[in-house]
Amino acid sequence: MRILLTAIGTRGDMEPFLAIGKLLVQRGHEVHLMMPAQFEPLAQEEGLSFHSMGEAFIKMLDSEVGKRALGGGGEFWSKILAYIQLAMQQGKINKDMVLIQQEVISRLHPELILYNAKVMVPVLWGMQPHHRAIQVSPVLYLHEVRDHSHIAFNRNFGPFWNRQTFALARFGLVKTLLKAQEWLKESKPFDKQAITHYLKNNEVIYTISPYLFPKPQEWPEHRRVMGYFERPKEIHFTPSAELLAFLDRHKEILFITFGSMTNPAPEEKTRIVLQVLKELQIPALINTAAGGLVVPESYDQQRVHFVDQVPYDFILPHMKAMVHHGGSGTVHLALKNALPTLIIPHIIDQFVWDRELSAQAFGPRGIPIAKLNEKVLKKKVLDLWTNPLYAQNAKAISEKMASENFEKEFFKVIENQG
Repeated sequence: MRILLTAIGTRGDMEPFLAIGKLLVQRGHEVHLMMPAQFEPLAQEEGLSFHSMGEAFIKMLDSEVGKRALGGGGEFWSKILAYIQLAMQQGKINKDMVLIQQEVISRLHPELILYNAKVMVPVLWGMQPHHRAIQVSPVLYLHEVRDHSHIAFNRNFGPFWNRQTFALARFGLVKTLLKAQEWLKESKPFDKQAITHYLKNNEVIYTISPYLFPKPQEWPEHRRVMGYFERPKEIHFTPSAELLAFLDRHKEILFITFGSMTNPAPEEKTRIVLQVLKELQIPALINTAAGGLVVPESYDQQRVHFVDQVPYDFILPHMKAMVHHGGSGTVHLALKNALPTLIIPHIIDQFVWDRELSAQAFGPRGIPIAKLNEKVLKKKVLDLWTNPLYAQNAKAISEKMASENFEKEFFKVIENQG
């Protein structure tokens, strides 16, 4: 089967699609990826056919405006202005990506499309007769549940008002899809009612562990929770001698990363982190990744080691605990490796993961990146490092998650075997 996998977002949004793509190729399917251009090297690592949606979206996120809008810190009105500027830039970028999506889909003639929530054309394509598109989401609460609002609202307002938040989010998505049809100059566009009906009934695979997010009882069969899909990355990695020496030197290490998240003041965030580590005398490995943390001119190189990228499947088994941004993939991999977790949330779903994980005592309640300071971080890290309950709970869920294997069920769904 010819299958197109397409996603827009940061690297964390791409990883489930890369993992799924590799699985489908091994199964014998013809797989194509369509993503922002910056992720082509990741597709090349796995030998997957790649189609670019251009560089503009990721460049926008990495710009100073993007960092002010989506990262921590900054005055209130500065962030509001940044949001407005970002929205103005994104209009043209979205139009360009919609046109690219249409061109690639028309050229490939896929038999199935797997897409994430930010990609519009697969929804319209999937509404056409004899077409099948499945939404894939590592993000919680995109579809209606009784006990939580839509992810964008990040609260439980009670069943009635929760339902209204999903309706409001769906209304915004319908408007976006109607605009996409205008850009595509469709001769027979779908109306608002048809799009709304489709969005209420589309097929969805949540790539989330059911131990973290059990499938709601009220959900229909075509909404599925099928565990987190990950790809082994250690095979593409050779650790430096310095990293190996650091791992050998310390038996207990704290891993710190903000992943693909950036912020307007990475030097200040790094200074805060290093000061806390110094006061608590905790050895730490800091992954600078997308630049939310940076390597300073001077620091205690015996107790702290910096890397710019490191595969989690290689490094996490060597760690005792983890401080991170709270992306869905990082949440899963931390717990799969039995690591107590402290989340420093930056954007939307990360705040939900912070609340969910702390409620289940996998770690203390986190600190929003905008409110990060030495006093609070020191208290939280000390609790993370010394509280045996967190380690006990993380170990228990890691043993449960180790037994998860949804491949057979996944292939049955993809290949429409009933």
